Parts: sequence; C-alpha cells; structure tokens
Amino acid sequence: MVVLLDAGHGGMINGDYQTSGKRSPIWEDGVQLFEGEFNRAVKYRLKEMFQMEGIKYVDINPSDEDLSLSERVAIANNYDDSIYLSIHANAGGGTGCEVFTAITCSSASTNLAKIIESEYVPHFPGERWRGVKKKDFYVVQHTKMPAVLVECFFMDTERECKKYLMTKHGRSQVAKWLFNSIVDFLK
Repeated sequence: MVVLLDAGHGGMINGDYQTSGKRSPIWEDGVQLFEGEFNRAVKYRLKEMFQMEGIKYVDINPSDEDLSLSERVAIANNYDDSIYLSIHANAGGGTGCEVFTAITCSSASTNLAKIIESEYVPHFPGERWRGVKKKDFYVVQHTKMPAVLVECFFMDTERECKKYLMTKHGRSQVAKWLFNSIVDFLK
C-alpha cells in the first residue's frame, strides 16, 4: 500500500506565501503562521518517518506552489492500492483537532478516520477532540482510494498556534500522531 501525502494549500516561494488567506493573525510578538508552511513541515516529517520504516509514500504536491484541488485528485487517482491523507491547520476560533471523510465514503475511509481518532488522546492528552466528521471536501470526495482530511489545531487560537503549529516539537507531535495512525491502519 502507498500513502499519498497532500499538504493543503501552497507554501512559501522567495518569501511570498502562495495561498491568499490561510494564515494566523499576526500575534502581539510579531509572529504569524502560514498554514501551507505548517502543512508541509508535517508532511516532510511524515516522509522521513515513512522512509525510516520502509513505508511507501508519494508526495502529491512536492513543490511549494498551490496546486488546484482537481490537480491533486488527478495525481492521486493514478495510484492503486493507496490511501490519501490531506494535512491542514484549522481556523475559526475553536480548539482541538478533527478528521473528515466524504459524506458517502468507503468503510476503509471511515476505519482510517476512527484510527486517527483513537490515536489522538494518547498523543495529545487533555486537548479537545472535535470528532470524525463527514463533509464533501473536494479531495476526499473525488479520490478513488480511502481518503481523510485532518484539521490539526486552530491557527487563529494563539495557545494552539504557538504550542503545536509553530514549534518543531508540536509539529513532530502531530506527525507522530498521524504516522502511528497510518501504521495502525496498514496492519
């Protein structure tokens, strides 16, 4: 099985963020998070972890350009015997993490989402789990393989942004959570 990794949105090219919006407020200390940069940092850590364990993976969007959703799906749908993980940071003033599948999805997608849910508390004790949810985000609706979209903490909630989304340790925790979830699913 091949793990298809999709870091949502664009990254930074020559100091310019590639996706409008999709960023934290500028905090009082002058720092700001760009979602695509966080998503890519987690994806890069996952790639390292998969490589060390001999797990096959494909980076759906290896550049920092913001590929369209249809391009991401077209690339993914070239792979058989695979699973699709779309990595995001959340926004909207909440707390915690959640995982999405398509409204009409395979039992394998639901199973993957439930494993992600079960791995959450051991990795983030005391943090809010927002649930397994169904919504027809384009990438989970149109991919042909089991697919989930994970929203990892809130970039517009200062404590979560600075604790998990902006730190090397927090990003490693997120990657370890997702890595362990995928390893459990692959068993």
